Amino acid sequence: MSDIDKLQITYRGQLYRRIAVKPHVSAGRSTTQLATWESRCAECGEVFEVVTTARERKLWGPNRR
Repeated sequence: MSDIDKLQITYRGQLYRRIAVKPHVSAGRSTTQLATWESRCAECGEVFEVVTTARERKLWGPNRR
């Protein structure tokens, strides 16, 4: 299992698992890395994804649905 698979964060009782980190170039040509997080909807349980900058160590309060 890679480190990507191991990183999980719980926000308001809901588990988010980092599933990918990819390089990104902005319109202004600056580079960064984006992390994709996977979770399940708090209402229906369907899987969804959230994208953040990879440098964020904690989630900022993502939509839970």
